[in-house]
Amino acid sequence: MVRRDVERDSRGVVDTHPKESEHEQKPQSGDAPTATYMRIDEVSKRTGLSKRTLRYYEELGLLEEAQRSEGNYRMYRVEDVNALQRIKEMRDLLGLELSEIREIVGYELEREQARARWRHDATPASRLSAIADAEHVTREQLRLIETRIEALERMGQSLRERLATYDRLRAEIASQIAQPEESVGKQSGD
Repeated sequence: MVRRDVERDSRGVVDTHPKESEHEQKPQSGDAPTATYMRIDEVSKRTGLSKRTLRYYEELGLLEEAQRSEGNYRMYRVEDVNALQRIKEMRDLLGLELSEIREIVGYELEREQARARWRHDATPASRLSAIADAEHVTREQLRLIETRIEALERMGQSLRERLATYDRLRAEIASQIAQPEESVGKQSGD
């Protein structure tokens, strides 16, 4: 998700939009020639998050600190936008708290470190250690998600029970309404 091990002078990414937006700028010298940065207002539009939220996520460490342009504008990469959309999904769809999201982001960083160890050290002992570390953080992430799913299932069960109660009450009231009509019909036949 958030890559803290990326060199700060190579934050550029491939421009996915053929025409350059007024909010996008070409990277400074030393960056990849096809890279583009997006200013905070463009990222806000793309993610549906307010600029204030973007700055807050940066302060919390959910997002890597944005590079600054010469005019001191925050400049974001496509990877940053993808990370923000993932954070938004965890928050909105799963209902995770920001502290839980921060924990998941930390686990993803640990998994990235294990992946880097796997790539750079081919010794069996090192690779076993990398697998164990990656497995540990994956299990922790799964534990967080399953805990949330269990809580949602309990809420769902409570709501299903409430709906069943409404059906039962509706049926009781409908039978009470039907009883006086039946007795009126019986009385007029006497």
